[in-house]
Amino acid sequence: MLGDNTALDIKGVGNVPLRMFDGVVRVIQNVRWVPFLRRNLLSESVFDDLGCTINTQDGYKVVSRNGNDLIKANKSGGLYLVNCSPELNLAVSVNNSTTQKQTEIWHNRLGHIGNVGLNKLFKTGFFDFKPVNLGFCENCTFGKKTRHSFEQSSYVASAPLELVHSDLWGPSKVSTTGGRKYFLSLVDHFSRKVWIFLLKTKDETFENFKNWKTLVESQSNFKLKALKTDNGLEFCNNEFNGFCKNEGIKRLLTVPGTPQQNGTAERMNRTLLEKARCMLISSGLGNSLWGEAVVTASYLVNRSPSSVISFKTPQEMWSGIKPNISHLRPFGCAAYAHVSQGKLQPRALKCVMLGYPEGIKGYKLLVLQPGAYKCIVSRDVTFNECDFPCKRTDTTSSKYAGVSDGNFFESLDDDDSLYKEDHSGILHNDANDYSESDTDQQDDLNGGEQVVVSSDSQGSNSGSHTTSVHELTDTAVNDNVHVDNNDTDNHSTPNLADYQLVRDREPRTIIPNKRYFSNLAEFVMIAAEVVKQLAPDNFEQAMMCPKSNEWMKAMQEELQSMYFNRTWTLVPKPKNAKVIDCRWIFRLKDSLDPTEPPKFKARLVAKGFRQKEGIDYQDIFAPVIKFKTLRLMLAITTVFDWELEQMDVKTAFLHGDLKETIFMSQPPGFINKEFPEHVCLLKKSIYGLKQSPRQWNLKFDSCMSELGFLRSKYDTCLYYKHVGTENVVYILLYVDDILLIGPCKMLIVSVKDDLKLHFDMKDIGSAKRILGIDITRDRSNRSMFLSQGDYLNKILDRFNMNNSKSTPLPLGGHLELSRDPCPMTLEESEKMAKIPYDVASGSLMYAMLCTRPDLAFAVSILSRFMSDPRIKHWTAMKYTLRYLSGTKNLGLKYFNADLCDLKGFVDSDYAGCKDSRKSTTSWFFTWAGNCISWKSQLQSVVALSTTEAEYIAATEAIKEAKWLKGILGEVLGTSIVPTVFSDSQSAIYLCKDPMYHEKTKHIDVRFHYIRDEISKGNIKIDKITGDVNPADFGTKIVPVAKFLFCRQFFKVFEVP
Repeated sequence: MLGDNTALDIKGVGNVPLRMFDGVVRVIQNVRWVPFLRRNLLSESVFDDLGCTINTQDGYKVVSRNGNDLIKANKSGGLYLVNCSPELNLAVSVNNSTTQKQTEIWHNRLGHIGNVGLNKLFKTGFFDFKPVNLGFCENCTFGKKTRHSFEQSSYVASAPLELVHSDLWGPSKVSTTGGRKYFLSLVDHFSRKVWIFLLKTKDETFENFKNWKTLVESQSNFKLKALKTDNGLEFCNNEFNGFCKNEGIKRLLTVPGTPQQNGTAERMNRTLLEKARCMLISSGLGNSLWGEAVVTASYLVNRSPSSVISFKTPQEMWSGIKPNISHLRPFGCAAYAHVSQGKLQPRALKCVMLGYPEGIKGYKLLVLQPGAYKCIVSRDVTFNECDFPCKRTDTTSSKYAGVSDGNFFESLDDDDSLYKEDHSGILHNDANDYSESDTDQQDDLNGGEQVVVSSDSQGSNSGSHTTSVHELTDTAVNDNVHVDNNDTDNHSTPNLADYQLVRDREPRTIIPNKRYFSNLAEFVMIAAEVVKQLAPDNFEQAMMCPKSNEWMKAMQEELQSMYFNRTWTLVPKPKNAKVIDCRWIFRLKDSLDPTEPPKFKARLVAKGFRQKEGIDYQDIFAPVIKFKTLRLMLAITTVFDWELEQMDVKTAFLHGDLKETIFMSQPPGFINKEFPEHVCLLKKSIYGLKQSPRQWNLKFDSCMSELGFLRSKYDTCLYYKHVGTENVVYILLYVDDILLIGPCKMLIVSVKDDLKLHFDMKDIGSAKRILGIDITRDRSNRSMFLSQGDYLNKILDRFNMNNSKSTPLPLGGHLELSRDPCPMTLEESEKMAKIPYDVASGSLMYAMLCTRPDLAFAVSILSRFMSDPRIKHWTAMKYTLRYLSGTKNLGLKYFNADLCDLKGFVDSDYAGCKDSRKSTTSWFFTWAGNCISWKSQLQSVVALSTTEAEYIAATEAIKEAKWLKGILGEVLGTSIVPTVFSDSQSAIYLCKDPMYHEKTKHIDVRFHYIRDEISKGNIKIDKITGDVNPADFGTKIVPVAKFLFCRQFFKVFEVP
């Protein structure tokens, strides 16, 4: 029916092949042929009925299904014209389409086998249809793309085990869910059968080889005669060589640096990894499941024809029995395992297929229960081979993100025996090949399952069994589902009794393992951290989240700043030019006012890790303001009641000029439609480039010189400018955060105006927070508090310690803190691998450096074990976090004082480090009674006496006093003689005069620097009794009363 109410006749109905925008020919079915219709029309409602999604944006209309773009149309004249061309010569038939469908399914079932392999299987009677040539498979391209191979060896073995090739692959950057990073492959040259072992360390190679040799020799009645490997130490060691010599095994080794000589094993590893990559990509499962993929790939390789053995299968060559492959299913496809729960509960559990367990007539499945993924073995399974639940697409994210992202949590009820028994991985050999026929086993499997193949090639679920996945516990698993409570890739040679079906046992009550509760806190901590991470990871996620409009606005603001600063020009890509990629970084920035919502921030950053030194950059160092300079200036501001203002430079790095020629790709999501192949020639430094901080600092320093500011000789990020004889303004720079300090408000306002002429600035007004430090000021009482309450709360939340019982001290006297000379046990190593000890240490260190001198000794001790932390060190770290949970509201108080003197307090223990027997130095400095500088650190040499230790500590403190004296003289224009207090009278004597020559002649000359400074009158040193020396709590664990005295002496109080 047309718009003028006239009707046109439909002359026929058929299928029309069209070549779409991406070059793929797609068939539009049930097309009505209307001869006199002037335009070809497509109905949106029909697409909607077919389950398609239609998106319209920026003049384009895209029709997609299951995340795949099928049709694209451009807006023209008020209509959308489909970008396609007819394929008139293409014959389309139902039979060909069905055959193509079956070919693709078996291609997936056999781990992306090639055309030759499929045709050989057809000729040998495996299929009842003739496979057609496969089209382009993107997953195969991603997984199998490689260089040309070397020439093959002409050697042919005459019997099994006559020659075995072996190689060790790894370490993988991504560990399996069980912590394994390697796999050992053993390939029989005669049959090309492969066995796989997943290993945690190389040390497990020999033990696995011995177990494998014993098994295969007993099953095949052949003896291993020769073994070919490379020269790795896992193969070439006394133990391995002695075993081979005693067993009469000939060793064949490659020339160092020539892996091609062990080409059989190397090529097998490549084949396994290609299949594993293809299966992981097509299934959408995370990389932490690479072990399962490799094991399944070896199972499939042993059942796939090989050209080297006249297109027979390795399993047939090894056992003499042709394997049955009718039970094979695509890796990662949807599987529904039968369960018996309540009478009204679902009868199936949704899983994904992982592989084929050894010696069991069933499938290994991963239960899709978010937050509690676990592995089961089941016989009664229904498959949907076109549905891959964990697969991510361009427009939709997987429902099961915990699996597809690789964030696979180990089962919380792991059994302790997992870490005490064999860790050899899977011995991938079919026990049933020798106990019963392979056909019998697989026939039994096929009798207990249904195969659901959707008619929709994109994976529609029509016709398949579906269930909703409820919260299930171990007690919900029925009699034909075996739960693997160990890590999913613990493929040690199984004991069949362990896999006995529940229906053959007496009913039992499952008791949760004790390790469930020990890991629960860590799991909750990680889960809570994931929940808090609200900002998207990339452009696609930002556009799919509910706050997409806010993120789009943030990105547009970022690009506007770049256009304003003329950061780049769009140019054609030069030939052979290196182009650096870029990405978006998203962040929710908390507002200073807690009642206001967080601000959406988007930052475009270059992937500077791909830059090469000397080509893409030269120097990269960029200074920032020292924390002690910041505290000193804030103390001066408090004492003299000066003005304290803050500014922020918008997109600071974009102001830096680049000297190098750097090309960058166009920002994701903002590709120029007219020039999509052009690249950005960078004119300004951009975030992410290695030289950007330095270029920005040089630009700011140049601006300061132009405005008449001088740079401090003691801190290169402190600038000052005198106006007249009384007025002065100071500028403190930390990257793009600026503090302005001075006695005159009008002068500061004038400087702000000057800065705004040079940079795009944000005037924050009175400083309230900088670098995570909250500034609470009471000008009426001339006091100021520096605190980090919000930062400390985040630390405690991250480690799940916010509600822990508080301790009175940062470290307890009962804690034994030293390095352990013995290697960690396997259980301790497993546990410490999950503990972010270095993150906790770094987090505490930042708090200590900014506002918490009471943490100095604890952080100094705990940070010494970052390279090899043990359980006892983590216990001490948690003790410090407990202290922090009760003192998170403490802050450093500054106040007015009549006497503006500079005092230092120094102390040292003697041989306190149990590992090196070195002593610990601590010093604390106050100006006008306000604590401005502190340190607790291990001395660089071993002292031979307490006097020597105290003398070395005094020298280090006087070096700090000299620096503080210099910067105070530069800022205030007055000369101050600092006084350093020590509780060691002998060290004081030694500082003033070269006494006890025979006992001190070995001390390094540099430590005698103190005598020269004291003799010139630059520094004073005086005596303080040990019981009132506040530096005492920086060298040792002191009693609670002494600790509180020291903390209060340095004005660490509760923030009002």
